Amino acid sequence: MLKAIAIYQEQHSEINNWQQIVTSLSEKIILLPPQNSSWALVYRCAIAFPLANLAKLSPLLIARQLVSLLPSKTEKTLVEEGLEVAVAVAKSGWIDFSVCDRKISEQHQKRNLIIWLDRLVVGMSAQSHQKMLHLSIKKGKRSTKLFPLQYIYGRCNSLLQLGEREGLIILETENFRDLRWQIKQPSPLKWIDDRGNLCLFCPQAKDLLWQICLIMDYLADTKEYSLEHWKKFTYQMSEVWLNFMANCGFCGEIQQHNPSLAIARLGLISLTHWCLQAILMSQLNIIPQKEI
Repeated sequence: MLKAIAIYQEQHSEINNWQQIVTSLSEKIILLPPQNSSWALVYRCAIAFPLANLAKLSPLLIARQLVSLLPSKTEKTLVEEGLEVAVAVAKSGWIDFSVCDRKISEQHQKRNLIIWLDRLVVGMSAQSHQKMLHLSIKKGKRSTKLFPLQYIYGRCNSLLQLGEREGLIILETENFRDLRWQIKQPSPLKWIDDRGNLCLFCPQAKDLLWQICLIMDYLADTKEYSLEHWKKFTYQMSEVWLNFMANCGFCGEIQQHNPSLAIARLGLISLTHWCLQAILMSQLNIIPQKEI
């Protein structure tokens, strides 16, 4: 989108305040709630609206012009760093970017989701997060007691250790002290079974993945959010995680007959574990408890 805006700027040099628009681009993009019938992760961009105000044109016209400037593979999709993304302009002028949309072939939908999941893992493995979080704790930024979040975090610890005892995964460490991706093996994690089918096909897994992506977006944002904001989203994530665990276990028959599915579900547990640990440490100034 930045490339399209840059080209649009060259074509409309008479418009001022470009830097302000580019700086606010992240604030103009939101992750839409999941749809029951689709695995698509849809990011909706509102950048056409401030541009329309400056250019004295309709947002719909601006949105169509911006989409036409994207490096598209076809009229409806573009390839961005390996991901094939479906692009659509809504009637009001919103621009939707969809991962795993039905406009994309089934093969590319699976590939996109695997790339997306692997990128979440890579992002959680970054060492810079650890330094930032330890500094935040030393400064004593915030303090509050949030037992439900500590409970979910402790349950994630226990389940990951159970997965290791059952021989499904190997963990990086047993103390969970550092903020990091906790699963050492298998690497990369298997998100598909031996037949090439995506393991995470249930609605509960889809809802949890959406919550994880939402939390990751907020953590990556430079904007300061209130304590109530973080409490709200972590409680939502905890509820979705509990629903996931109530319907999507990994032991017993699942482990015996479909170990790939069991490992993929442990992957979602590890993603949840990272998100909760990051919020507890960096935003709520709480050292997570290993056990509750």
